[in-house]
Amino acid sequence: MNKEISYKLSFPERMAHYCEVSISINNPENTIAIFSMPVWTPGSYLIREFSRNADSVKATASDGENLKAEKINKNTWNVFNPEKKILHSVTRFTEMS
Repeated sequence: MNKEISYKLSFPERMAHYCEVSISINNPENTIAIFSMPVWTPGSYLIREFSRNADSVKATASDGENLKAEKINKNTWNVFNPEKKILHSVTRFTEMS
C-alpha cells in the first residue's frame, strides 16, 4: 500500500498569531496513530513546551467523521482510526520571537 504523509500550514487568525498545522496520512499502518509535538528546538537546550499553546486538537476520517484523539502525555496524542486516511490538526498560538 502507498504510504503518503502531507503537511499543511495555514494562518486562520494571522493577526492574533494563530497557526493551524494539519497532517494527512493515507493508509496508516496501525489502527492507532501517534502524533507528538517537540518540546525543544534543535540548537537550543531550552525546553519550549510547544504543546502548551495548542488551543484545538482534532482528528477526522476521510469522510469527515470525527475520530477519537486522546492526549496521553504533555505533547503526544493517540488517534483511533478505523479508516484508511487521517487528518490531524492542531491550532496553536504562535509566539513572536
